[in-house]
This record gives sequence, structure tokens and C-alpha cells, in this order.
Amino acid sequence: MPHSCTLIQRAAWPTTPIYPHGDERKRRGAEGSRRRCFSHHIVVRSGGGAARECPVATVRQAASDDELEQCANIRAVAYFEAMPSPPRMIVSAQRQIARDEFSGLVRRTAQLPNSGHPKAVCLVALSEEGSVLGSLDIRPPATLTGKQPKGVPQDEFGAFLNNVAVHKRFRGRGVGTCLVAAALEVAAGQLQARRLYTQVDCDNPPALALYDRHGFVRVEGSQDTCKLPSGRYGLVANLAQDSSLTAADEQRPDQLSSDEMATPVVQ
Repeated sequence: MPHSCTLIQRAAWPTTPIYPHGDERKRRGAEGSRRRCFSHHIVVRSGGGAARECPVATVRQAASDDELEQCANIRAVAYFEAMPSPPRMIVSAQRQIARDEFSGLVRRTAQLPNSGHPKAVCLVALSEEGSVLGSLDIRPPATLTGKQPKGVPQDEFGAFLNNVAVHKRFRGRGVGTCLVAAALEVAAGQLQARRLYTQVDCDNPPALALYDRHGFVRVEGSQDTCKLPSGRYGLVANLAQDSSLTAADEQRPDQLSSDEMATPVVQ
């Protein structure tokens, strides 16, 4: 049965110092970069209304390099699962992708000196023991960073959701649902976005169903890309109704740019 995520408690937004290691520690130590925590206690309810506890104890912003490294490892596995013909040396290839993604996460989640906001906010779903069960990234809107986020059309209030990946052992248990629910709240609240965009592979029905449950609709014109191999749908969720929006604010793009990682392996 489908699951819906009920957020039953919301914590404040404390600042949490991070302590990177290696060269990144030297580079960011002087900057005093901080990540803010976004914590939820979560209950997952089945379609029949019976409540069961989700393996996710907390959904919040990644607060350490160890958590980012776990995210990178999960994403590397998901990346190769989506390939029709994985490479022969898949283990070594996964390790390289994980290393590259970890370095990318460290860079993207560091605060930009000009805006005080990162290029991406990484949300993690954690177990009671503190292990990362899944994660996703949100690129803040141009109104915060001063730069149009990749994947978003000409929409200064649009944020972009990508890199949704859940650990293989915990799929089908509501982790993806909890992550996307938290992403919508973070985008509308902390990031002050009016719309949240994403892209989904046309041949990924579970992901399409997940986003549909959270109010995402297909971006006009994105269906045309599904006529091609590895096509994707562009999706968008309206986060708030604002009477001050202009016609330009509400326009829909004909196409979206491609993302750097394979789309989301969710739930």
C-alpha cells in the first residue's frame, strides 16, 4: 500500500559546525562554514490508515563529512543500478563515482561567500543509530544565491530537487516519501522558493508516482523528451499561492536542462 509521511514534530534551525578533513578542512576552516539542521520525527501511515514506524528517525540537513560520504556511496550504487549495461569492473567504478560525488557534495554544500547560501542543500534521512538511509539535494532559487540554479527555467523563485537516492535495504519503507515531504517544507520555508522543480526518467514509474503524490505536475513540453532514449519528464510543484505573481512568474518552460547525476532512485 502507498505510504504518506506525517511530520509530527519540527525542531528549530540551530547552526551546526562541521569539521571537514584533508584539504577541504584547510579551505573551509577559515570560512567558518556551517550547516543548519532540519529535524523531523516521522510516522508513516499505510493507505489503510494503520500506523507503523518508518526506519527514518530524523530528516535534516547533512551536518558532517561522514554523512556526506554515506550519501555519496548510496548515490554511486544507485547510479550503476540505473545503467542497462554496468561496467565489468563495477566495484572500482562505484568507488570512483562515490569519491567524485563526495568531493562534489563538499563543494556544493559549502556556503558561497557572496550570498551566505550553499549551491545545494543536502537533506539526509537518518536511522535512530545515525546511519544515512537516503538523501537528496535542493538547489536554492536565484533570489537567494543570485544565480539561476541548473535545471530550473527562467524562474527566479524556482528551486531544483535532485539526486534522490535511498539505500537498497530500505526501499519501499517510506524513506523517499519522508525525504520529499521534508524537501517541500525546506524549499518553501528556509529557501523561500515558490516552486520546486525536478526531473524524472520516463521509465521510472515508482518515482513518477512518488512525486505525483506530493503534488508535482509535468512541465509543459517535457513529454516530448520522452520520445528519445533516456528521456525525462520535467516536474514542478507549486509551493505557495501568491497574488503578486506576474504572468512571467507563472510561465512554463519548453524544456529543462539535464542534471549531472542519474535521476533519483527513490523508495
